[in-house]
Amino acid sequence: MQKEILLDQVTLCADGSVGIKLFKRVLNDDGSVLFSEPHRTSVDVLVEVNDQVALVNSHLEQMGFPHVPDSATAMVTKLVKLHRADPAVKARRELVKSNRSALAAQVASG
Repeated sequence: MQKEILLDQVTLCADGSVGIKLFKRVLNDDGSVLFSEPHRTSVDVLVEVNDQVALVNSHLEQMGFPHVPDSATAMVTKLVKLHRADPAVKARRELVKSNRSALAAQVASG
């Protein structure tokens, strides 16, 4: 038996956040799929892909699955970098950053 992680879907959102859908699969010795289940994660608008994938890898490891393949992480990182370079997405990310900073300042001041 062999376990694998497959990248299935990447959703690029207007604010710069990202949805990632993976499949956790267990394969029989002949390559037939014995078990397949989706594993989803999202990358916050202000978080980098590698940071989120590190958390996902930790969870996968706890479940006895291998890490997200480096090639999948690299592809998602490249897509997100291009997407977040778009002026409209960049402006939305800056707005989120500004709003979160303002909220943090309000909470800190009581």
